[in-house]
Amino acid sequence: MLLLDTDVTPLPQCQQAVDSFERLSAGVREDLR
Repeated sequence: MLLLDTDVTPLPQCQQAVDSFERLSAGVREDLR
C-alpha cells in the first residue's frame, strides 16, 4: 500500500468497496460461529 501513497490517492469508490467487503467478511465470520 505504500506505493499508492506516493502519487496516487485511493478513490472513494475503492475505499467504499473495501469497507463493504470488510463488513461482509465480518458478517460471514459471525455466521460461522
